[in-house]
Amino acid sequence: MRRNLFWLAVIVVVVSLSGGTAYAAHRYVVSSSKQVKNGALSDKDLSAEARSSLRGQVGPKGDTGTQGPAGPSNAYDLSIGATPLPAGQPVEVGSVQVPAGTYVAFARIQGRTGLNATGTDTVACNLSLNDTWLFDTATFSPGDQPNAERELSMQGGSEIATGGTVRLDCTASGHSLSIVTAKLTVLRVGAMTKLPID
Repeated sequence: MRRNLFWLAVIVVVVSLSGGTAYAAHRYVVSSSKQVKNGALSDKDLSAEARSSLRGQVGPKGDTGTQGPAGPSNAYDLSIGATPLPAGQPVEVGSVQVPAGTYVAFARIQGRTGLNATGTDTVACNLSLNDTWLFDTATFSPGDQPNAERELSMQGGSEIATGGTVRLDCTASGHSLSIVTAKLTVLRVGAMTKLPID
């Protein structure tokens, strides 16, 4: 019985030593990069300090790019005071100089009849570009009441290839009239789509 226990103890010791040796045989101490296969390590295997040391220096600042096109926010606003309209004589009420671009123009006129107003008196106004392109044209009758005030609104849009003058002019017929106040606003937009008449 004692002999069996002795041999059992010997077997346990041998097995323990064999297992410990096998475990120790799979532990390695890396002391040189030659012991590591190229591409075997990832950045996760490195310490934070080692990863930060891999960053290069900041390069020089690049060249400044070309300036982009002008935005669509430019606007020109002209307020116009009292302006007489002699009968039969075209009068430039106001004008705005604009560079090349696409524009929408708005005009508002507040007119007044004279003392000799008749029902046949009219005011014809044009909102034009370079005297060749009409943004809008309109004719209204101030009425036959003396010193009565009426308003006329106009608007339109166009593309201006080389820049030019947006002009508002009016002509009174019948009797002389007058403009109390007027407004000319020209707004530059990014693009314009001309729609057919509905």
